[in-house]
Amino acid sequence: MSSPLIPWIAALLLLAACVVLLVFLLRYRDRSVRLEAESRSWQERAEDRTQMLHRAEEVLKDSFAGISAEVLRNSEKQFLNLAETRLQSQRQQANHDLESRKQAIESMLKPVSESLKLVQSRLGEMEKERVGAYTDLRTQIRYILSGNEALKNETARLSQALHHNSARGQWGELQLRRVVELAGMVEYCDFTTQETRSREEDRVRPDMVIHLPGGRSIIIDAKAPMAAYLSAGQTDRQEERSQWMNRHAADVKRHLQQLSAKNYFAQFSPCPEFVIMFLPGEAFFQAALEADPSLIEFGAENKVILSTPSTLIALLKTVAYGWKQEQLADNAKKISEAGADLFNTCSILTGHFSSLGKSLNQAVAQYNKTVSSFEHRFIPRAQKLKNLGVTSTKDLPANLEDITLQAKSADIPDIPS
Repeated sequence: MSSPLIPWIAALLLLAACVVLLVFLLRYRDRSVRLEAESRSWQERAEDRTQMLHRAEEVLKDSFAGISAEVLRNSEKQFLNLAETRLQSQRQQANHDLESRKQAIESMLKPVSESLKLVQSRLGEMEKERVGAYTDLRTQIRYILSGNEALKNETARLSQALHHNSARGQWGELQLRRVVELAGMVEYCDFTTQETRSREEDRVRPDMVIHLPGGRSIIIDAKAPMAAYLSAGQTDRQEERSQWMNRHAADVKRHLQQLSAKNYFAQFSPCPEFVIMFLPGEAFFQAALEADPSLIEFGAENKVILSTPSTLIALLKTVAYGWKQEQLADNAKKISEAGADLFNTCSILTGHFSSLGKSLNQAVAQYNKTVSSFEHRFIPRAQKLKNLGVTSTKDLPANLEDITLQAKSADIPDIPS
């Protein structure tokens, strides 16, 4: 037999005994009234017995009250221990789940933080590159202005030294390299001087190959004819000067034809966009164009472009800008990949948050269920004992409040893929 039922059985037995005694006393008292006249001694004995029974009744009532109070205290203590045990188990489970989710969130936030740092670093690099580009452009403009003035002054001093073909070729290549440095192509793109490609008839040897973004290229030739122009500078006769200038224009046109005939377009892969005939001074170009204004159209038809230091610098600056845009495109691609990785990480993190919210809501629901059982099953029984006259030094709690708070769901808008 279960130990909690024994006190209840004892109490019921005592109650039954009390009822029996009360019935007996009532009957006995009626009989004593009828027999009062018969014997005073019997009346006195009956009164004594009545007093004895009253004392026994009081003793039974006190014993019953003590036993009931003990039963109530034991039952309340057992229920509270059970509720506390279940609540502690739920709390430990929730703490364990919370710690696991916390570790998972921290592990997921680490790559997110690294991705954000990478994006911030890329944006900072792009901003520095843009600021540097504008700064370099202003610097190069100042260099162009000072370089043009220097070239103008040096032209007169070099005219005597440039009568030899080898000297003119070296000077043209030197000017070409100087222009490339002024344009900033040394830093932003690759170039190769004196590159050679063999073919059956002869050897194709451009002075420089400028590589463009996308694998294209531009061929530059610096061996422009200058002998006739230099000879024109040594005579004071206008007629003879005009003849030398006409000869200079004819030499330039003939060199255009030779560059077109070299067929650079078939010898280099990928095919060059065009060939640039570099004239190392503005004066050479101006003199040839005054003598033969059709040189520009003739060169364009043969895919050969006449260029001076100023126009070549502008062209190379455009190429340098193209390389910078290529780098910016690469950085933008990397930022896009980092952003996609960040979005995937956020999606996984959102799933963890959702699971954590469900676990918390389940713990709250279990607690509310325990409180409801306590209020609807135990409290009415304890109140019934109190109504029967059981006294206790402590009162039951007024009420146990339900937990109405729930984990908030994240409001995440739909983001198109």
